[in-house]
Amino acid sequence: MWLLLPLVTVALMLGLLWYSGEKDAEALAARGAREAVERKFSPLDPGSWTQAGGTGRWFGEGVESVMTWKHNPWRRERVHVGKRLRELRDSTDPADQAEYRRLKKLGSEWQERLLERYPELALPKDKEVPEEKNAFLKLMALFKEIDGTRGGSSPLPLDELRGQGHLLDTRAAQDIVTKNRQMIDQLREIGLMTGHSSNGYDPGHQRPNPYNLLGGAELLLLDARLAAAQGDTAHALETIRATRGLADHLTGVATAGTLEGCLVGAMQQQIRMYLMESILPSLPADGIDLAEWEAAAGLGVARPPDYAGMQRGDWNAM
Repeated sequence: MWLLLPLVTVALMLGLLWYSGEKDAEALAARGAREAVERKFSPLDPGSWTQAGGTGRWFGEGVESVMTWKHNPWRRERVHVGKRLRELRDSTDPADQAEYRRLKKLGSEWQERLLERYPELALPKDKEVPEEKNAFLKLMALFKEIDGTRGGSSPLPLDELRGQGHLLDTRAAQDIVTKNRQMIDQLREIGLMTGHSSNGYDPGHQRPNPYNLLGGAELLLLDARLAAAQGDTAHALETIRATRGLADHLTGVATAGTLEGCLVGAMQQQIRMYLMESILPSLPADGIDLAEWEAAAGLGVARPPDYAGMQRGDWNAM
């Protein structure tokens, strides 16, 4: 009799598959004929399990989603590293400011002891670049200025530009470029500089919002797109070089961390999108030097980033 068990199992599976297929065929044939019915949670219907408080996210996000699930009796809020320290830093309460300074002092002393024991964690000496020629320091100063004028929490670009710059119609794009011409020219000038160094920069202090890189790149690429559409290929090409230069300034210094590396990767995607969807299609087919555009955008084979160096940059910025 036990030899029949595998056959019975296979028969049941085939029967279930046939039955589910029949239901699918009926649903497809009657699609749109009936009003949608809200699916209720049922332990017998796996398709409804995701309705139980979003449990489907658990498989993708892990234990953090389980712990923040509103129906979890042991629920706790998601805590981000450094959240309390940032709250103290941004507080106007003198007691909070005093506590912030105390914790920073303790942290600095602890870091110094660790550096004595593990000197390889120290940031390497960066190259010497005169301050007036140091594109990295100028970029950080500009980003800090942007943070100050936009409340410190809203990086570039403007809301009407966010995520759709390469899709905007020409009139809307021209209005945005005209309104932000001074910012574009500043970013372009810094991007075309060749020297960058983190000497004289303390990553432990409140650093400017690095996400400004993506917003600044969006403005520059929009300017390049309009220049190409107007036939000014030289300006468009140089603006692409400037955009790529901003990335080099941000990640080409000793203090660069993993966040900066990820942002530069996202910016490279921005450049590719603009080139393929907006800039190159607007140029005359017989006048495109693809090798020149590829070199300007840095789209060739690239050396993998120094991940250990980025981790060291993160540790020193804590």
